[in-house]
Amino acid sequence: MQRDWKAGLLFILPALLFYMLFMIVPYGLAFGVSFVKWRGVSMDMQFFGLGNFHMMISDPYFWKALTNTIFFTVCTGVIVPALALYFAVSVTRRLVRWARFYRITYFFPNLISQ
Repeated sequence: MQRDWKAGLLFILPALLFYMLFMIVPYGLAFGVSFVKWRGVSMDMQFFGLGNFHMMISDPYFWKALTNTIFFTVCTGVIVPALALYFAVSVTRRLVRWARFYRITYFFPNLISQ
């Protein structure tokens, strides 16, 4: 049993290292940079504390961007799947006229592709 655990760890280690290198480290660096005043061109960084967050909250463009993001998330995450489910059920149950025609026209591109 102990040998299986070591073999499993050996197989998962490269993926874990890549995950840490390309996900965890950039998140940590971005978190650290969020507390400094930096123009992004030079290495001249000054500790700014929560000043960046204060500037962000007081900016009207931030609130507009946040509103747009929430709207887009609700539309693509709730409304679109709900409409897709409604249309799929109505065509499958033949609740609409010409349901067979709609099913054929929906599936037809799968027959032609490559």
